Amino acid sequence: MLDEMLAFFAVFLKTYPHATFLFITREPAAEIIAMAQKLDIPENAIKVMSAGRSEVPAALMLSDLSLFFIRPTYSKKASSPTKQAEIMGMGKPLLCNTGIGDTDTIVNKYHCGMAIDLSDPNAFDAAIKGMETLLKTPPEQIMAGASSYFSLDAGVSKYESVYQSMLKKA
Repeated sequence: MLDEMLAFFAVFLKTYPHATFLFITREPAAEIIAMAQKLDIPENAIKVMSAGRSEVPAALMLSDLSLFFIRPTYSKKASSPTKQAEIMGMGKPLLCNTGIGDTDTIVNKYHCGMAIDLSDPNAFDAAIKGMETLLKTPPEQIMAGASSYFSLDAGVSKYESVYQSMLKKA
């Protein structure tokens, strides 16, 4: 949802004019910059970095906040974006859209970011108003949420309890 992310950033720049949007992607930089220019986003406010999987954590450490919007298709209603766990594991606050699996629940439960309803015309302004508070979220709090929710040990324990309850019913 590049258009929507850039539209958010265009509004964000009005409050934070010195912000830079770092794209960690394999998409061609020229495409992203061209789309940004259509929204009057200055070229120097956009940085595009190509990174392999092992390089993403180091690139993510350059940011203060992570933004991702995922098209809320039917298949995405039952998914959980891996990038959310990775971002939280790095202690970075995040801004994402609602309607993607358990993303909203996790964001709200662990106070690690904001999940916004992209159909709300005031959503961008509301998110930007809460930005100062969001940026002050302690990284340790976000990482603790990641550890609590996405922990392999916790996942194994939950699956085991499900299997045990199924065995008792059999």
